[in-house]
Amino acid sequence: MTQGYDSATIRQISSLAGVSTALLNHMFGTKEALWFEAVEAAYGPIHEQQMEVLRASLHPTDRAGAVDLSESMRGVLHSLLGKPGLLAFLYREGEQENRRAAFLRARYLRPIMDVLWEMYLHGSKKRQLGRIGFEALMLGAPRLLVFPILLIGEGTDVASSEMAHVADEVVDVLVASLFSIGG
Repeated sequence: MTQGYDSATIRQISSLAGVSTALLNHMFGTKEALWFEAVEAAYGPIHEQQMEVLRASLHPTDRAGAVDLSESMRGVLHSLLGKPGLLAFLYREGEQENRRAAFLRARYLRPIMDVLWEMYLHGSKKRQLGRIGFEALMLGAPRLLVFPILLIGEGTDVASSEMAHVADEVVDVLVASLFSIGG
């Protein structure tokens, strides 16, 4: 996660894990197969929690769509604020054009975006924003949080509670913008 796929070697990984290179090769076959398993182990449980929160918010009872969308986005972001390395990793790997990035987008990002899109459609009186514009806003604004979140992980004087507050403000502005654009 810290070095990136291309820089990390199986030998380094086996050394850090305290196992032999032969065992890693036997268990996973390739470095890419190990990468897929490691991502699933590190992010899979968090993603499942995120999806549970999103699915629960998908069918609101009496609340406006903007409220549900804000709360859902906060939940997704807050689940990653305490794991700055994972958040940066997901953005860095997901922005590439390779099999690993395609996996991240299909397995993790697409289900989240599908639910958020449904919330937007439910809450927007007259939708003027298309799916691509919606996704650009939904991914772009939180992307601005990655660098400050990484600074927290490096021991800066910014507290994680302050970063959570900043994330909430970004979500509020983003969702207010979405619903003012979409009517």
